[in-house]
Amino acid sequence: MLIMKNTTIYIFILLFLSTLNAFAAINRDVFETQHLSTSHGLSSQRVFSIVEDKFGAIWISTKDGVDRYNGNIIKNYKLTGQFYHGDMAGRILRLFYSEKDGLWVYDQTGKIFKYSEKNDAFILILALDHLIQEPVTLNKFYIDNQGNYWFGTQSGAYKIDHNNELICVLSNKYVTDIISINNCNIIATSQGVYLLSSDYMNGIQVLNPDMYVQTLYHDDEKNELWIGTFNEGLRAFNMNDKSWISIKQNEENLNPIRSITSYDDQTLLVGIDGGGVYSVNKDNYKSSLLMGIADNIRHTRLQGNGVYTVIKDTQGNIWVGSYTGGVSVAILLHTPTTILVHETGNANSLIDNNINGVEENIDGSIWFSTDSGISICSMKTGKWMHLLKGIVITGLCKGEKGTMWASTYGNGVYHLNKHGEIIAHMSTKTKDLTTNYILSIHFEDDGSLWVGGLGGKLVLINEKKKRKQLYDIDWV
Repeated sequence: MLIMKNTTIYIFILLFLSTLNAFAAINRDVFETQHLSTSHGLSSQRVFSIVEDKFGAIWISTKDGVDRYNGNIIKNYKLTGQFYHGDMAGRILRLFYSEKDGLWVYDQTGKIFKYSEKNDAFILILALDHLIQEPVTLNKFYIDNQGNYWFGTQSGAYKIDHNNELICVLSNKYVTDIISINNCNIIATSQGVYLLSSDYMNGIQVLNPDMYVQTLYHDDEKNELWIGTFNEGLRAFNMNDKSWISIKQNEENLNPIRSITSYDDQTLLVGIDGGGVYSVNKDNYKSSLLMGIADNIRHTRLQGNGVYTVIKDTQGNIWVGSYTGGVSVAILLHTPTTILVHETGNANSLIDNNINGVEENIDGSIWFSTDSGISICSMKTGKWMHLLKGIVITGLCKGEKGTMWASTYGNGVYHLNKHGEIIAHMSTKTKDLTTNYILSIHFEDDGSLWVGGLGGKLVLINEKKKRKQLYDIDWV
């Protein structure tokens, strides 16, 4: 066909944040994922936690040590001492960081180290098993706003206060996480969540003692406590009226939830061991898979689905550490680009890769004229619809009230409403046109339409959709 291009045309659409899916705060298409592994210098593929420091460096704890990544180079740090680790999986190292207290790393045996900028090394600060005088499984080390040290262990929660006194705050509980909000300390255990006032005057309140809790996150703006459980999915508790919030669960959410963090005012990121990373809308409490190992995930595919840690850095990038897949980084694209192509057997894609024109309709949908018909993509739902299949559509132009005009090669001109339904069909058979091989159409503000085609005259169609005048064309 002489007027058609023989090469495949790929359409690049810049999707700015204001035009993203209205039903999700963040979208896979605004990220491009890269991976860090042992081949890049990572000390191990088994990653337990990730933090960003005040200089923008990323710190990663693995089973073999701590790594610092500055965007170009990974530097490995070994911790001093030879310690026995009964867990056959080896040493479990976790990080704690705040600008006030600096960077800390601790292992499951209770050895706690602090990073020294002067020495560029981790210094052993204390061994919790020596203080308690019994073997320890340390699951959480935390420093509150008052500078108190908190420890979550297999036998309870402990605190070292300003007097350097070790206090058992909660006994005979397997503690997995500790956070502080206002005047309340919140302790996650294998038997529910415990709320403990800082002055101890109000005693201890327990939330759902039958719930095995893995991790906690507090949304300061809404005063909601988000709870990641071992096998009951994601829960949320309103701290204002002391009520549980209903959350629709996905099957993958029933796996252990290891990490919860905020991405923006509207979105939480939830890291699931065996389920990837989900985004959760804070307003409607709906969740959707953001990052995983499935083949159909292109922009945010992980190397391992056993997610242990998720953070957002100051640039808006998402860092994910998994049990077997090292580190994956979903890099936020400032001018995100989606490549739209025809996928064989997938109706939710372009109908053809030969694109002859693109128009945006008043509802935000994108219309593509192709060699095999019209493809319409809803920017709200991401769903595709295909019209005039098998017909070569040479161009599109918007009409009045969301209607669309489509020119064809061999079938004249179609007038469609915003839903893609045919309003009118003009051709030589209807005597509106002098050729069915239309190369160009143009809609005027007064409702008239200009139609030009191969081997015919230029036609002016009036606002009543009837032929008004013919113009001879001097071909050059």
